Amino acid sequence: SSHLILDARPYPRFTAEVKETRPGCKSGHIKGSKSLPFPLLCSPDLTTLLPPSSLLPILQSRGVSLTDPSQKIILTCGSGVTACYIAVALEACGVEQERIAVYEGSWAEWGTSGEEVVEG
Repeated sequence: SSHLILDARPYPRFTAEVKETRPGCKSGHIKGSKSLPFPLLCSPDLTTLLPPSSLLPILQSRGVSLTDPSQKIILTCGSGVTACYIAVALEACGVEQERIAVYEGSWAEWGTSGEEVVEG
């Protein structure tokens, strides 16, 4: 089975252009992850999720497969909250809940874990 990691943080944090503010936390992203800032999935005031017809091309452009049931989609952000926007968007587009996992520790955990961090 394949997996896809999507990061809901703002792109400048994903690339480490903006340095991490959490003490002891590195800047950058998880190796192999793709940036999907959560505001792209919402109305401009961030109160409403876009309709599936608008969400689908955004999700598919990041590698989400609607037809591969073996693809696991791991969602991350800064602390595990905004990744849930992506989870709801995936479900709204028909992705089975069993394929979706929110990494609760997210960047706050990964960035301090000693695991590989990618900048750029």
